[in-house]
This record gives sequence, structure tokens and C-alpha cells, in this order.
Amino acid sequence: MLLLDEPLTSLDVETAADVRELLRAQLAETGATALVVSHDATDAVGVARRLIVLEQGTVAQEGLVEDVLAAPATRFVAAVAAAHRFGGLP
Repeated sequence: MLLLDEPLTSLDVETAADVRELLRAQLAETGATALVVSHDATDAVGVARRLIVLEQGTVAQEGLVEDVLAAPATRFVAAVAAAHRFGGLP
């Protein structure tokens, strides 16, 4: 298992997009499992198949990325989903 804690945080938007795509391709090619910690929904959509959203230290929702973002279980998860749709955190 590969643990990546906020791996794209300090990168500019264009570089982050390139690295996100490279990371996604490498994980798919190798079949490796990665735990990616991020506050950016774009990272989740760009890299992950499954998503676990923590709210105040508790799992608020988990599942396939598209399922979680399409049907948020809490207001916090809805804010994360909205951040992805509109390109930034509310």
C-alpha cells in the first residue's frame, strides 16, 4: 500500500493536473493500492475509485466516487461534491 498525504497540495494547477493523471495511470498499470489523503475533491475524482469522507473524525460516507458525489449523505459531503462541480471549496 502506498500512502500519499496531500501529494498535490503545493503544485500549481497545471502541474497538479499532470501529476494527477500520471498517478492515476501508474496505479491502474501496476494494480497498486494507494490511500490518498486530500481536501480536494478534484484529486478524489481524478485518482480514486472509492472515496471515504471523514467529518469530525468520523466516516460520513464511503463508496464509489461517483456514487458519493452524486448522492451526498450529509451537508458536509454535499459541500465536497459542490466544490468539485464548481471548481473550489465553498
